[in-house]
Amino acid sequence: MIVVSVVLGLLQLALPAAAIPRRGNEPWSLILCKFRDSDYEPRSAEWFKEWISGGNNPDTIESYFSSVSNAVYTIKGSNVTKWLQLPWTRRQVLRMAYMDPRLQSERERPFAMFDKAKQLCISFAEQNGYYLNKQKITILNMENTAVYGKDTGVLLTPKLIFSSVLTHEMIHSMNIGHSYSDRNIRRLKALLGFSVLLSWGIR
Repeated sequence: MIVVSVVLGLLQLALPAAAIPRRGNEPWSLILCKFRDSDYEPRSAEWFKEWISGGNNPDTIESYFSSVSNAVYTIKGSNVTKWLQLPWTRRQVLRMAYMDPRLQSERERPFAMFDKAKQLCISFAEQNGYYLNKQKITILNMENTAVYGKDTGVLLTPKLIFSSVLTHEMIHSMNIGHSYSDRNIRRLKALLGFSVLLSWGIR
């Protein structure tokens, strides 16, 4: 805890504002989303609620961020939807992704399917009356990936529903990348000699 506090202090003193981990309370919304052609639910909605912010449980995502940041950053008030079934099959979503010109740049194309799925799940949840916070996590009931996108937030799939994976992707929302690959973070690596994500206990 002392090491983490020192690291965060150095970040504030030495880096531009864009590289400073976020402060204050920032609730997230978790959207549980199924394709039309699959009823599979890897976990219940109640399980996800407990995972994110289940009371006094020290193993929740809420407890993790409060602990690792010394309560500088919290996610109290985060909410979880029920499992929502899209009116489109996986194949239809994939086709929509390939037809969306915004997702066909060289940089975006590898993530097109996941970005389109997140867009549709978020929109469908809002159409069903859910209030969604600015920061979002979409749990998809198929595929095998974990990814963060600035516009649509985090995506997790069944085989990657782990606290370490989720917190890793959530931290990307704070403008923190991988120091070994993100050219905008190289200054930090040279200054402190380690990966920011590793400093938060995220591998």
